[in-house]
Amino acid sequence: MTTIRPADRVNLPALLRLAHALHDEAPNMRGVPLDDERTIANFSALVDAGLAVIAQGADGAIAGFMLFDVGFHQWTGERMAKEEGLYVAPASRGRMLANRLIAAAEARAMQEGAILFHAGTWTGTATEAACAVYARAGFADVGRQFRKRLVPLESAEVNRNVPGTQAGVPP
Repeated sequence: MTTIRPADRVNLPALLRLAHALHDEAPNMRGVPLDDERTIANFSALVDAGLAVIAQGADGAIAGFMLFDVGFHQWTGERMAKEEGLYVAPASRGRMLANRLIAAAEARAMQEGAILFHAGTWTGTATEAACAVYARAGFADVGRQFRKRLVPLESAEVNRNVPGTQAGVPP
């Protein structure tokens, strides 16, 4: 039996391993370095705020996670949640864990006063399957995301650790 529950700090090493698995699996992340220190700092902040849920097997292994943040919509002022990451390990897929993680995240977001939840796919990993997961969870397809790298990846390192910036937030 897999349990869906809030993550805690003891789960950070497992979350980092899953982040690496997601990163390695994602076509859109190829060539993009994964900074362990920054990732742990970001995950820690979300875990401490209660904004990270995990799927944990009876053996204690973490099979997946959903990370999200809660803030205000920039135009309407509505309290909203925004997905920061959703991943289920390949061996655990097909058992509705992603939908169970989403449901737990939605419940927690509502406790934080959120009335809207934004989520999406941009990693290039099983995009159609991910869209089906969100559709099953009641999300409406409201558009697409586009990305353009303004600085070559090998030059982007200069902006990673600017003093006075929050971990994980670009300057």
